[in-house]
Amino acid sequence: MSAYRGIEAFGLYRIETPASIAIEYPRFTMVGADFEAVRGQWGLRGELAAFVDDNVQSSDLQIVDAHSFDAGIGVDRRAGDYTVSATMLVHSESHISNRTDVSVVMSLDRTFARERYRFRGFGVFNASESSGFLRGIGFANLRDNLALEASLGWFPGSGRDLIGRFGDSDFAYLRLKYYF
Repeated sequence: MSAYRGIEAFGLYRIETPASIAIEYPRFTMVGADFEAVRGQWGLRGELAAFVDDNVQSSDLQIVDAHSFDAGIGVDRRAGDYTVSATMLVHSESHISNRTDVSVVMSLDRTFARERYRFRGFGVFNASESSGFLRGIGFANLRDNLALEASLGWFPGSGRDLIGRFGDSDFAYLRLKYYF
């Protein structure tokens, strides 16, 4: 359990007159809790943070009183050569307009040939905006201190959420890494 009363790390802007803009660092209050438990091959974790007295920046450069809530619950499992993880995140905010986003994050990690090769798959889906992100990463240790890495990333859908804003940012790369 935790509670915090502090000052915003990043300033918020407010128009004072048509010729001047002021920056303020208002106070906020956050209460939260988290847990983690392991039983056998299963790991379970959760977290909750409620910003009961908060402020947000409006599009017309005003500081608006707000409340927000973030919660997440996840599970991890090691199964042979695989490690699987799944997490559900909820973000809700109340100010000028109300908004709630629900996201699901999943990952899969697999090693081959005594950890000489590794594949990682990662996916995020935001149900509120029907946007997502899928990424695959492959690693090959070619010899001591030399590795080859390849990755593909795809952003299906678009929206106002963080992931949806990258709807046109798909990528691919191939990288040779030398560790010294």
